[in-house]
Amino acid sequence: MAMQGTPKRKADREDMSEDMFVEDLAEMTTEQLCKRFLPMLPEIKMMVDGALTTLKTQAHDVEALKEQVKNLEGAVEDLKTENTLLHQQANKLNLILSGLPEVNGESACQLQRKVEEEIKAKLKFNITIDTAFRLGKPDRNKPRLVKIKFEKLRDRNWVWDNRKSLGHPLYLNEDLHPLVRANRALLIKEAKTAKESNKTVHINWKTSEITIDSATFVAYNNKLEPKFNQQ
Repeated sequence: MAMQGTPKRKADREDMSEDMFVEDLAEMTTEQLCKRFLPMLPEIKMMVDGALTTLKTQAHDVEALKEQVKNLEGAVEDLKTENTLLHQQANKLNLILSGLPEVNGESACQLQRKVEEEIKAKLKFNITIDTAFRLGKPDRNKPRLVKIKFEKLRDRNWVWDNRKSLGHPLYLNEDLHPLVRANRALLIKEAKTAKESNKTVHINWKTSEITIDSATFVAYNNKLEPKFNQQ
């Protein structure tokens, strides 16, 4: 019975075959080479053409995917904008109050009455509140924020315009979308840094723009970009 060769012997034979093939090619004349390989050219061309077609198809697919990703990114940005606008519309009657002392077992009615009394005492203005409730979990070190919903937009705007009269430790903020709050925090941070360098700073809160000396930037998606890059 014939014995099978070991993997090493098989590899040695393959190396010898490759070496012999190379030696044969080296000894062939141009005419002999042409006779040997010319019949193979149609098949080689067919293989190359097939490979090129595959590459073109894949390249087209990649471009199509890039376009789909671009469209999806645009749709996501549109949804973010729409969500921000819906949040602003839904919360236009709201204000966020900080610094109002909190007691254990405080009921919603007690909190609402306390807010109304504080505003009346500090601003000398009678308002009617729809609801008032604490935000987040209780904290022993500081009172939680209070979200106030006014019954009338006129009352809300009057309180907001006169918020500085509330005095320490009470402070009012608008009920903004988290993304808008992040953009504004970024503007405040950049303004502080610029002022420390003795630069002129102006912030337009409505457009989320900051002008530092003569350069204007826009806070967008919690990033600061030159204004001319915005569509």
